[in-house]
Amino acid sequence: MCRASFLYAFEQYKAWLFNPRILLIIYTVVFLNDSLTVKMLEICEETGYTLNLAEPLALILSKSVNAVIIPIVFLALSTDFPRNSDNLFSIYRMSRKGLVIGEIIFSVMSALTYVILLFLGTFLYCAGSCSAGNEWSEYTAVLFSEYPEIYRRNTSLFLTSATYMQGTPYEVIFHSTALMFLYTLFLSLVIMLFKQLRKKEFGVVIGIMLTLCGLATDSGASPIMWVFPITHTVYGWHFDIFMREQHFSLFGSYIYFAVLILAMLVTNLVLSKKVNLP
Repeated sequence: MCRASFLYAFEQYKAWLFNPRILLIIYTVVFLNDSLTVKMLEICEETGYTLNLAEPLALILSKSVNAVIIPIVFLALSTDFPRNSDNLFSIYRMSRKGLVIGEIIFSVMSALTYVILLFLGTFLYCAGSCSAGNEWSEYTAVLFSEYPEIYRRNTSLFLTSATYMQGTPYEVIFHSTALMFLYTLFLSLVIMLFKQLRKKEFGVVIGIMLTLCGLATDSGASPIMWVFPITHTVYGWHFDIFMREQHFSLFGSYIYFAVLILAMLVTNLVLSKKVNLP
């Protein structure tokens, strides 16, 4: 069963990777970097500063609008997957449980690939113009005081102190990408759950609603925001913008996702024994 589940997962993964919708990842990388990274580099050219390689990605993952765009693009990529057919089922001779395990493996692979491609796409976008150290550049650390007029005109192109005062550049992007991966994996498992119930479209709607409702506030002041998984993906929202205080611990966010994902895994496996697969 284990071998058949892995073979099934890789078959689905290949179909997902070579589906024309995968171009959405390229469009997303271009859109996010054109709207932020290119403008950051223009300011650096004007001021003579050099960005740290991690700063564009850290900024992209810190924006509320991107916290919506990134999961919704993943939902668009995942609505048709995994694809079951009588041929696949008979070729791999799997039980219903084995098929669901294969779908879980596929969910991990697709979510991880999606986040890695966003990560690498942003790095490649600015690699030739950035430094690779693990310290915040002058662009982030001092430009606001040295060039206040430029800063005031472009505040949306700078990280808040809630982000850069609470970790190193690579620490920030590690936690940001890891938490976004966990969220996309959770969304994939939600779709799988409703697929077993023959209501996959409803699962997509649930995923979109969870994403949008979680962004009702990004101040961290409202405890209710931490009920929604999307708010746990933004590094800076865990900290106070003015004081070195935590609104919610990063470790707590990992525990939160671990509980959610475990619950979805168990539910999917239990359903596989009770519901006829579509």
